[in-house]
Amino acid sequence: MVDIFISYSRDNQDKVRLLAERTRALGYRIWWDDELPPHKSYSDVITEKIGQAKAAIVVWSQSAVASEWVRAEADVARNQKKLVQTVFDEATPPMPFNQIQFANLSDWKGEDDHRDWQKVVASLADLCGPPGEGGDAREPSYALPSEPPPPATDVEASSRLPLIIGALFVIGAIAVALFVFLPGNSGEPGSDRAAAGQQSVEDEFPLGAMIDDPDGFSYIRNAPSGSAAVIGRVLDGEQFFTREQNGDWWEIVTEDGARGFMHRSRIRLAGEPATPVNDGNTPLTPAEQEQLDDLRASQEEALGRITDALDDVSNQIEGRGENSE
Repeated sequence: MVDIFISYSRDNQDKVRLLAERTRALGYRIWWDDELPPHKSYSDVITEKIGQAKAAIVVWSQSAVASEWVRAEADVARNQKKLVQTVFDEATPPMPFNQIQFANLSDWKGEDDHRDWQKVVASLADLCGPPGEGGDAREPSYALPSEPPPPATDVEASSRLPLIIGALFVIGAIAVALFVFLPGNSGEPGSDRAAAGQQSVEDEFPLGAMIDDPDGFSYIRNAPSGSAAVIGRVLDGEQFFTREQNGDWWEIVTEDGARGFMHRSRIRLAGEPATPVNDGNTPLTPAEQEQLDDLRASQEEALGRITDALDDVSNQIEGRGENSE
């Protein structure tokens, strides 16, 4: 179980490490993505840890304000009533988070008596309960016996032999039953259901795809809209699946089974060429040239209207001057 989740930009990792160490020293169990297991999906772990945490500290900085990922994590924490906001490098939280109180830790060096650090400690006590006596409060994964058991005598050992043989026989029978009847063995109903479930997903989303995004990742949203909540993301090179759909937002499913929506412009189906990056030297296609010409014509028309309006105003001013004479 996690007490506190920390959301931040990697540009501030050194100072956030100090924040994590000082928070852990209060006796709280914390999690930040420095502890991300290599075998798990980033979005799955983030969603799990925010949901488990009693409080979420969001560290706003200039780079964090520009990060959609930090904003998405802050929005989840706000909706779950567990948001604790801090500020580094005199940054201002973006809307709507600038309407919520925050602690300014721009000049904090880890001291306990810092005024705004005390605000953070008070908020954590309200959300997580009073801090402990210090140190990491992780629970041990095992317990040692208070003293070793006395060694068994030969008589006791011999009297236990029939019981041991009987227990081994029962365990063997259970193992055989599990092997025969548990789902997953060929010819059994459970195996058929699992195969049918996998087949239904493949039938529903038959097209393999990857992202086509210059940022190197694309967000997965919970509804077909750019304002919908972010529930995950797909990195460049990761495969996912979809189907032919109408509209700008397509439903997708990732290899680990996560479902959501992604804008069609960010989806490159298997066999489609990647969108080339125009470095300014690449000739425009006829359609792109036509769009550029239309844009220039619109700009020139707007500029002409502005010039005419300024001429009218100038003539009116001159006319008033002549009348006054």
